[in-house]
Parts: sequence; C-alpha cells; structure tokens
Amino acid sequence: MALLNFSSLVALCFTFLALFSRVVAFNITKILSDSSGDFGTFNDLLTQTGLAGDINSHSTITVLAVDNGAASALNGKSKDLMKSYLSLHVILDYFDKKKLGSIKKSQEVTTLFQSSGKAKGKQGYLNVTVTSGNIAFGSAIPGSSLDANLEKEVKTQPYVISVLQVSSLIMPPDLANSTSPPPSKAPHKSPQSSPSAAPEPAGSPSKPPPSKKSPPSADGPSSNDQPAADSPSEGSAAAPAIHAKSSTSILLLSLGLLSLAWSLA
Repeated sequence: MALLNFSSLVALCFTFLALFSRVVAFNITKILSDSSGDFGTFNDLLTQTGLAGDINSHSTITVLAVDNGAASALNGKSKDLMKSYLSLHVILDYFDKKKLGSIKKSQEVTTLFQSSGKAKGKQGYLNVTVTSGNIAFGSAIPGSSLDANLEKEVKTQPYVISVLQVSSLIMPPDLANSTSPPPSKAPHKSPQSSPSAAPEPAGSPSKPPPSKKSPPSADGPSSNDQPAADSPSEGSAAAPAIHAKSSTSILLLSLGLLSLAWSLA
C-alpha cells in the first residue's frame, strides 16, 4: 500500500512538472504577432538576428518592443550591429508596469547584450528612471540620455515574460564605434609590413657571391693553382672510401677465420 502511494505521488509530480513546463513556455514571435500593436518590423528583426530563439530559451525575461516607425532607425545597419542594439532591449528579469513603478528613482538592469560577452564597461546595462508619472529607459553608460519612455504593456505573464512597448530604440553611439569593422583591418596591415622588411636580410646573403667571384679573378693568372686545389679534395674524398673498403675486407677475413676455427674445433 505504501509502495502504491509512493508511485502515485511520483506520477502526480511528473504531471505537475509537465503542466508547469507548458505554462512557462512562450513564443515571443507569436506574442508580438498576436498583439494589437504594430510590431511587424521589430518582430522580423528578432527572427533575422536569431534573438527570438534566445528570448524563448529564457524562463524569465522582459522585452522592450518598438513599433515600425521607431524600428526604422535600424535601417542600413549591419546584422551584427542590429543584434547588439536589439539585445539591449531584452532585460534578463521580469518587469511589468507595477514592478517598474516600485523602483525608487533609478535602477540598473542587466540585458541580453551583457551576457553576449561583447559589452564593454556599462554597455550591457540599462538605466531605468522613474519620475512623476513617467518611466524611462536608457543606456547605463554615463552621460546617456533616457529617450525610451514606457508607453504600455503588450503582454505580461507574471515572473515569466513581460513585453512592454517603449517610444524609441536605445542606441548608444559608442556601441556602434566599438563594433565597427575598421579595427579588424589593422592586424592585416602589420603582417604585410613585416614581409616588406624581410627582403632586406635576403639582400645580405647576396653580398657573399661577389666575394666568391673575386678569388677566381685573383687566381685566374695562375691556371696551375686550380688543379692543385682540386686534387687534394679528390684525394681526401677517395681516402675514406679506401679505408672503408679495407676495413670491410678485414672484417670479412676475420669472420672467415673465426668460422674456420669453429669448424676445426
């Protein structure tokens, strides 16, 4: 009976886990497409940059969405830069209008861009400032303006996902400078400068050949010197060959004598 109760309890726990997983699951693309707001451009950009999948993989998230007019500020930007800007609009915590209103004056929040590993300094954080009747978002980089004002709640699922509409995109200028491609071209120029210096050492070995030519010109008048120089080199080369042959023959002879002695014994 106790075993039956235990198995029933385990089955009930698995049922609750399955129901809970269905409850917390969400799809940001569907949420934006089903909403009454005009978020078509913002929704498409989340899909193109792959951020939609990143958002859906989190269990607690807040998305700051903008309408088509505000999203047009990303026109002409590279895909990587668009992804960086859009990542700033994904807060790694749950914030609805009520929770934001409870913030005393201002608070820094962490965004998805911070977790990407590309952020420098305060680039991956947002500053949320609450004033009388207004909630504004902006980059946490010192001196940044708070231009993105909260307009309305689009979709809230307490402590799971909150989609809020803000008036404009948050686009700190130093983010574009830090992700610009020119710095990546600098390393390619330095290897080219080093090969240009490499031919100089190659010129130095070219100086010895004239020195080699100069001795023959000095020895040219005495033609008898050249054969004399060549004869020792041939003799020295032949000498080791003769010694090698003699040592081989001696070894063979000694082996023959040993085998003869062994047979006689």
